[in-house]
Amino acid sequence: MSNVANKDQRLAAFRLGETLCLCVTSNLDAVFPTPTDPLIIPGTKPYFTGNARIGRDLVSYFHLPTFLGLSTSSQADANDDRTTTLIIRDPLSSSIYGLQTDEIIDMIPIHELEDASREDMAIPAKLTPYCVGVVSARSKMWALIHLDNIIRDPNFRAVELPVQRP
Repeated sequence: MSNVANKDQRLAAFRLGETLCLCVTSNLDAVFPTPTDPLIIPGTKPYFTGNARIGRDLVSYFHLPTFLGLSTSSQADANDDRTTTLIIRDPLSSSIYGLQTDEIIDMIPIHELEDASREDMAIPAKLTPYCVGVVSARSKMWALIHLDNIIRDPNFRAVELPVQRP
């Protein structure tokens, strides 16, 4: 982490399943509660939870734990009003995504991070392609997740279910 220029930068800390994750906040617009009444589009995969507006912007919402095949804890149901969604802009288009997590923990200043070995942390197999490293902060191990890699993944973007012909 020594080659990072801006020591005031913060990373968003969140949980996917049982995995603690961090992501850069350069294209993070907001941290928001998940909408209660998104427009659900029939024929889409289960991780696509619908569209909703934030002001003038149309946001497409995706449940990351479902996309990654991670089990979610039952405590999420008990805390439905928690803020669990990262609102990010696709830097290559005008699309805005709401990436739903199991929990948004905090914003951690970059100066608190220390390099750690990837072998020190068990990272779920489907999360591994999006993990760019492992760090320690606040006595915990964190997976550094590149959210841009997730939203650019063709498997993530293909939300329509395949048409089954009789």
